[in-house]
Amino acid sequence: MADLLTALALVPAKLIEAQKRALTRCTIVAHRDSRANSPRGPTRQQLDATRKHSKKWLSANRADLKLKRVMSGKGLAPVPSPGGLERSISMEVKETYGRVFVASSSEAGKYAAYIHDERGVKWQRLGPGSLAKPGKAQGVGEKFIERAIAGNRKNFETVFEDELAKALKL
Repeated sequence: MADLLTALALVPAKLIEAQKRALTRCTIVAHRDSRANSPRGPTRQQLDATRKHSKKWLSANRADLKLKRVMSGKGLAPVPSPGGLERSISMEVKETYGRVFVASSSEAGKYAAYIHDERGVKWQRLGPGSLAKPGKAQGVGEKFIERAIAGNRKNFETVFEDELAKALKL
């Protein structure tokens, strides 16, 4: 009987540890998939090739170019290095939550909200960098963080169930 009482006294601590392990595992998956789903800027070569071969590109992206000029405060904004948005996606895990986010002070902080939330309002099509990105079939584009979480919901439930089952083994 004493062994059972000792084991039961450890349950709350084991459950807290299990919760943190589960949150960490789920946050890592959401972070990885968010980075895979995020659009990628074009390389200088892709951008030059697109501009040279398609006058339609210029007319289709005139609003984006105007926005970049306004955001940079002078002329055309420099082309960001490809992968800036991917590098800016961060994660944080605490005892009671895990989160995936793009800090406003990061390399792509201002750009992230624009890309994540405003497809159809301020931008329409993926650019050459995103189209050339490996894993495009998974769905590169808007709502890249939300889709990473929604697409793994059943996996997250399984992770929590597994971790709790491990913690409750007496």
